[in-house]
Amino acid sequence: MGFTRLRDLGQWVANNDFLTIFSGIPIPGGKWSEAQTRNWDLVGKALAGARIDMLFDSQPDLVLDCTARQAKAESIILAHTECGSLPPTAEAIGTGQWGSDGSMVPATAGILDEKSITAAVTGPRTVAMKLPGHNLSILQGELMGLVAGLVISGLEEAAATIHTDHLNSVRLVGDCCRLGDSGAKLQHINGRSYYRWILQLLEDKETGIHYTKGHAADSSLPTVLNNAADRHAVDAQSSSNVRAAPTPTFFMDRFTFYQAGEGWIESNIRTYFDRILAHRTATDMEHEWGLCLRRLVYDRTSPPNYP
Repeated sequence: MGFTRLRDLGQWVANNDFLTIFSGIPIPGGKWSEAQTRNWDLVGKALAGARIDMLFDSQPDLVLDCTARQAKAESIILAHTECGSLPPTAEAIGTGQWGSDGSMVPATAGILDEKSITAAVTGPRTVAMKLPGHNLSILQGELMGLVAGLVISGLEEAAATIHTDHLNSVRLVGDCCRLGDSGAKLQHINGRSYYRWILQLLEDKETGIHYTKGHAADSSLPTVLNNAADRHAVDAQSSSNVRAAPTPTFFMDRFTFYQAGEGWIESNIRTYFDRILAHRTATDMEHEWGLCLRRLVYDRTSPPNYP
């Protein structure tokens, strides 16, 4: 029949349970024998019931095209919001005002250290999520909070304003919106896939992202929202019910490094490998030089957090 690729038979799609499955297409028009038509149906049924990990040794979402992956990611955020049990911020109901924040534990964790990063957004609705992977920082938590705010604010009729205490993100997003061409500005920065997601969402929404001082004590609505988002992000660190945030692979560079356990690597790859090699050398020297370089004999407790 001349068909040699799966794309000739159908495409990978996400079903209602967010699972990646193969969806076959009807046999193309032409003169097909009864046996060919029967074989087409048999192959389609076999592929529809196939486990994707038997055919593809990586994350299942990567077989979807970028548009489908983004739609799936935003649907997951909405599902987390609808199915979650976190209460809205009462003062924000009906106002279109939202607050977002991120949290990283331990706060002093480096690029290779074990860490937990969460993001939260609150307002008329509330959601908190945990980011997968270790090659992350508090930056990704802050940006994921903005992404979630832009996605779930579409459920409300009022024009939305999102308040965040991450000034660098507010400035960078504002500059990109004013200049119009964000490609060169985002080309080499950490977290660029999240920034691209934010900018794409802003194209279709009348939403403002404003800076508010973090951990302030006044009673203004932006402060109340930011403090509430910070509390939800911190509480999510110890919650067993917090859901995983989607990763914006659909806005990553065409070639992006990945390492099992670390996740996607958007940080400076040269710096990352320098740290890897330095850590490996230090570990080897621990065994060759005895306790002189044995890190276990030193206090590895993180320093206390100061305001």
